[in-house]
Amino acid sequence: MVVMSGAILGRKLKVKNEFIYSVIPCPKEKKNHMEHAVFGIGCFDSYNIDSSKSN
Repeated sequence: MVVMSGAILGRKLKVKNEFIYSVIPCPKEKKNHMEHAVFGIGCFDSYNIDSSKSN
């Protein structure tokens, strides 16, 4: 189990090769987010990265 602390809220963590998980204060609605899951403390928003884009 992974326990997140408020110190890393808003920080982006590169997980695997196609997803970046950003720890946020669990908003009800968030646009441009592929998935939204709650892991104990805080939430992880997964961004699907398209390798064809340099954004």
